[in-house]
This record gives sequence, C-alpha cells and structure tokens, in this order.
Amino acid sequence: MKTSYLDLDLIKRDGPFDEFKQDVSVVSVELKSGEQCHQILLMYPNEIIGMNGMSSLPFAVEEVNKVFQTKDDLSTRADMSWVFRERNSKF
Repeated sequence: MKTSYLDLDLIKRDGPFDEFKQDVSVVSVELKSGEQCHQILLMYPNEIIGMNGMSSLPFAVEEVNKVFQTKDDLSTRADMSWVFRERNSKF
C-alpha cells in the first residue's frame, strides 16, 4: 500500500485544524457511505501518519468525503495508542 494522503481539496475546504504539535493534528473523517473514523494523526498538510489503535487504515482515502475534528480528537491525545507507520514505508 502506498503512503496515505487525504485529498488536498478536502483539507482546504474543511480545515484549518487545531494542532497539538507543530504541523500535526488529530482529525476524524466521514466516508462517502456516512461511516466515520476517528483519531487519525494528520501531518500538515494532508499526510496520514497514524490512527489510534490501528496498524492499517480501515478505509480507502478515496472514500473520504469530509475531514473534521471532534471534542475527543482534541482532548484525549494523552490516552491514545498510536501505531505509526515507519518513515518511507507503506501504511
């Protein structure tokens, strides 16, 4: 699987997002099906570098219809179990 990037047009339309570290935000996405996936670690501007508790994404980035931040995205960072992709590897 290639490195995962969200559509830059979605980021421009739905952002900006609050950062918890420089250039890194925790976001949620809504898929075209209406399903939502939460606590995705996004490196500016649109690179997915992790998802809380997941070793791979449970969705195809092409299916993302909306990017947003929830109260949980903004408040539970210290309790998360991040699984990061290795730099220059596939997620």
